[in-house]
Amino acid sequence: MEAKLNQEKEVKTVFCDFSADTFALADALVTNVNLYKKTNILEIFLKSKELISIKELQNFRKYIIKRFNIKDVNFKISNDVDSDSTLNFIENEWDDIFVSEEANFKSFYEGILYKTN
Repeated sequence: MEAKLNQEKEVKTVFCDFSADTFALADALVTNVNLYKKTNILEIFLKSKELISIKELQNFRKYIIKRFNIKDVNFKISNDVDSDSTLNFIENEWDDIFVSEEANFKSFYEGILYKTN
């Protein structure tokens, strides 16, 4: 199910009960939302002026999953940040990116073990 928004709205407006730690996420614009009913996955398209930290996205993801009782959230984020700034950001966020992916892999691996036993 795809919900085209007539007007882009800020995250802090659409999800007013979520308290963002930074303005990067709070001021990001929600441009589109898709709900895949069969898989119970929500896809959120964001347009941001700044790069959004991994920890902030993890907190937002947890909020969305709990608030709407869905299985997972996929973010599609676009921004106008130059490539040098993006590379510096990735270097600074690398540990958080690795921990996030390690947690996802661990839960995926445990899911496989659960299904095979």
